Amino acid sequence: MISIKNPYVEYYFKEMGDIGYLCEDYNEMKEIILRILENHSNIEYQRKQKNILSGRKKYLLLQQVRN
Repeated sequence: MISIKNPYVEYYFKEMGDIGYLCEDYNEMKEIILRILENHSNIEYQRKQKNILSGRKKYLLLQQVRN
């Protein structure tokens, strides 16, 4: 996930950990995208992916409990 900082997205980063990149503005977003394209790290990607999947499981379990 690559996003401009806002309360909605910051909440998920706080809850799930490192799930991507939070940018101050579109220029920073462009820099991050270019950096990823030049220096892609499978380890970093896998860590972010794992955090997203773990967070998704957590929210699915909460929904099941509520129902």
